[in-house]
Order: sequence, then C-alpha cells, then structure tokens
Amino acid sequence: MSMEELRKEIDMLRAALKEATEVKEEAGREAAGATRPVYVAPGRRLDVFSGKQTRPSDQTVHDWVASVRAQLELRGLKGREAAAFVKEYLEGDARREVSGRGDEVRDDHEAIFGVLTKVFGDGNSLPQLQQKFYSYMQGTSQDLLSCSLQLVDLFDRMVQLDPTIKGQRDLSLKSRFAEAVRDESLRRELRRLNTETSSLSFFALRDRAMEWLGPAPTKPKEAAVRSIAVEKDILDLMKKQAEQMERQQVQLDQLSSLLTSRRQTPSGDGKCYNCGEKGHIRRNCPKPVPERRPRREQKLGESPIRPSSSAPGLNE
Repeated sequence: MSMEELRKEIDMLRAALKEATEVKEEAGREAAGATRPVYVAPGRRLDVFSGKQTRPSDQTVHDWVASVRAQLELRGLKGREAAAFVKEYLEGDARREVSGRGDEVRDDHEAIFGVLTKVFGDGNSLPQLQQKFYSYMQGTSQDLLSCSLQLVDLFDRMVQLDPTIKGQRDLSLKSRFAEAVRDESLRRELRRLNTETSSLSFFALRDRAMEWLGPAPTKPKEAAVRSIAVEKDILDLMKKQAEQMERQQVQLDQLSSLLTSRRQTPSGDGKCYNCGEKGHIRRNCPKPVPERRPRREQKLGESPIRPSSSAPGLNE
C-alpha cells in the first residue's frame, strides 16, 4: 500500500469517527430532554389527612389541600397521576369518603379536593364564603398584610367549591382589597390605581399600599407584650401600696391604743378626786358627783372686797 492510499484511509477513518461522535452527542441530548428532573422540596413532609381535626395541631382541610396542590405543582403531576398521589395521602373517613364516590372523583384530583372541602370543611357553603369575602373589612388592630392574606384565603376557598371563578381571582382580590382597607385616603388611592393601571397584579397593588403607608409603628404582638408588661407594673405598684397601707393601719391602731390607755390611766397618786378610790379618774367615777354650793349672794352696793381694818386711813 502506497503512502497516498494510506493517507486517504486515515482521513476516512477520522471522518467516520467524527460522525459517530456527533451521533452519540445528539442521542445524549435527546435523552436528556426526554428525562425531566423532578424537584422535591427538602425537609417538607406532607401529612396524611384523615378527616375532622382531633388535635389542635392537626391541619385543616383547607391547609392540607393547599400543601397537596404545592406538591402536585412541584412534581408536575396531572390527571390520573395527580388523583393517585392525592389518594395516597388519605386515610380513615377521608379515604372512605373518596372511595365511596367511585367514578365521580376517581381520576380528578380537583373533584377530590371539592369533596373533602365540602365534607370536612368548616361548614361554609359557597354563598356563605362569598358573603364573607365581599363584606370583609380590615380590623382596627389588623395590618395590611394580614388583611390581604385573609382575602386571599377566602377567595381560594371559594375556588375549591367553584373552580370556574379561578380566572377572576386577581381582579376580584384587587377590587375587594381597595374597599376593605380602613384608611379612607388609601382607599381612594387604591381605587385610582385599579382604574388607571389595570394591569397591576393584586400583590403588586398590595405592596404599593404598604409602601405608601410605611412600616407599622408597632407590631400587634409587640404591643400585646408591652401592654402585659404595663399591666404587671401597675399590679406590682398596687400591691406595694396595699402593703404600705396595711403597715400604716397597724401603726394607727397602735397609736390609738396608746392614747386610749393614757386617757384611762389616772394621774397623780392614782386616786379619784370624787370618791378617793384608785383605778379610775373623776369623770369616769361611778359614784355621783356632789353638787357645788352656790356662791353667797352679794348685797346691792356692797363691795366684793371687804376692807382690811389694818389698812391706814380706812377707820378715820
């Protein structure tokens, strides 16, 4: 084999190797595209739902449904897979309720959520939730964040009973939030934003409202702690004042007793000036006090002082 033929054969082998490498890389890319990674939140445990709450720590059906929805979204499950996943986390009355519905909810996870919410929820029907949502007002001690999240919770519970209103979520929350706030000037500003910037999302609108008002001066929890501390200080002060009053009362009683004993103790030799006996004084004497003899009446014109015969010049 000549050198020229050998060179050609080497070039052909190089071209074949390059083509095989490209084919392998393309197959690897296709395989990577077909296998979609599944993200599972670390440390997040989904509780099993059995029905009514038996302990204060048990999740409500609304909280449980929200947790399951988040897991379904993270795992990308839909249709039958989503329904099977939901039923894996049911037990007791909740599982029997869903199983008893049969084909009605077998492959529809949203239908399962609706059944569980209706049977094991707080008893609020769709009209009742709508009444609460459209009449909700911000409380006197409630901040904007709590008010907005309460409206979101009410609307999401309405969606669980009537999924057809889900498309109106943002618009309904924005309009209701503008009417639910307590501050009148903020209410006018939110109405203006809803009219002029209709593309603004609900949470963007809420964030603007919070920036407009500024941070709350005192959080409700801090205010409650401060109020408790003030009440404790007042109670301590009242207790100290009561103890001081008790000590003063004891001193007054001792002083009163001393004065009484001094009044009852006779002076001098301890004899009564009326009867001459000991043990009491004249005004406390049980014996009658003798009447005083009246003074001798003076004659008209008689000098009250009789002149002395020894005085010089009087007998002249």
